[in-house]
Amino acid sequence: GGAFGMEDDFGEGSPQTPPGPPRYEESTAEFGFVERLLPPTRIPDPPPHPKYPTPSGWSPPRGPPPELPYFVRRSRLHNLPVYLGLRQGRRLTALRHIHGDIWVSGGLAGVWGAMLGGQKGGG
Repeated sequence: GGAFGMEDDFGEGSPQTPPGPPRYEESTAEFGFVERLLPPTRIPDPPPHPKYPTPSGWSPPRGPPPELPYFVRRSRLHNLPVYLGLRQGRRLTALRHIHGDIWVSGGLAGVWGAMLGGQKGGG
């Protein structure tokens, strides 16, 4: 026996059998309640509006995107990821979520340069 006449739990006392796996029952009846809590797997289509642009200035994307070597992903609210910021007193425009090669001939860098008055690149 152990100290004070008690049985040891770790030594030569009564051997313990490890507990088996927990018992459970699978049910798909209540999974509808769980599905409501899961995030959507794709961005839902925007609701139709009577007039565009909407009062907030939002317009939906026009048709499928063209075949370009780059792609600008819209946000979950279908907005373009264009942000304004300040750096060392200068106003900057940032375009985020760009995927692919924007530096190809006639790509986004060329369009951006033309918008900046003929400057090339992101200067």
